[in-house]
Amino acid sequence: MGLEQYIAPLWRVSLNGKKSHNLNITQVRYSDFEKDNIDTLCLELAPNATPPNFGDRIELFMGRNALYFFGAFYVSAIKEQYKRGFSIDCTSIDYTKGFKVKKSRTFEGSIADCIRSIARENNLKTKLDFRYAQSIEVIEQVDESDSALLHRLADELFCTCKVSNDTLIFLDKGKEFDRRTYAINADECISLDIETFAATRYKSIELTYTDSEGNARSVKVGSGEPLYKLHRFAKDDTHALQMATTKLETLNSKHIKGSLSAVGRVLFAGGYLNLTFKGKISRHTITQVTHSLDSSAWNMELNFE
Repeated sequence: MGLEQYIAPLWRVSLNGKKSHNLNITQVRYSDFEKDNIDTLCLELAPNATPPNFGDRIELFMGRNALYFFGAFYVSAIKEQYKRGFSIDCTSIDYTKGFKVKKSRTFEGSIADCIRSIARENNLKTKLDFRYAQSIEVIEQVDESDSALLHRLADELFCTCKVSNDTLIFLDKGKEFDRRTYAINADECISLDIETFAATRYKSIELTYTDSEGNARSVKVGSGEPLYKLHRFAKDDTHALQMATTKLETLNSKHIKGSLSAVGRVLFAGGYLNLTFKGKISRHTITQVTHSLDSSAWNMELNFE
């Protein structure tokens, strides 16, 4: 299983920027997601601990030979277990700022400008790199939260969207933008499961929509059979072609998924996994990783596809 199992884990938690506190942490559980879900941190505290307050900022550092920054989180729930301690739940975004509050409004301009505007409202920095960033759109947000709107746009544009370390990240899926690569040998794993499932590979797609005058219109991407047909709402041919292109890419993406557990190491969701299995190396995207750490051990569980 490599040298990691022989080196005691290092870790540190800061509270509102201060290393000194009375949290008395007994266990750490951190779940990191590539997309769609908010990263979470759960801290178990001793009975004599002084629990944090709602909205307090907590920073997590872990490592083996040195400490690495894993993320910043905000306290969202506090549970007291009488005479047994406290459970503190934290999320990577401060929900007191209204990220999940439903709103109704209209954005006009480029898609990137829309995303930047939402980020500014929620006190977030941005990391944007996607194909249709400069496409001019009228984007309607009707009784929809900022979080839901962003994930809807990500689905339409075949993008990855997440909030991590006070940054709103919106990237094309598969883009090697700041993605790290990690290597794991199957023999190092505590457990490993891989599932491969059959799927049709489409050569073309036809999207039908109704325009503002009530006329049915169709656009087509690709050529040949098999052809995939769908009906969607679209504003015009440009918007329809955009959705059809990203849908075809989604349909033909790889159909492999797996999970493994191993001794903990510095590793993040969204990175690439080079997995050595039965003498062959295959490349996957890490979709989720959960780190569990206490005074005696650091283990991780990750999902990939």
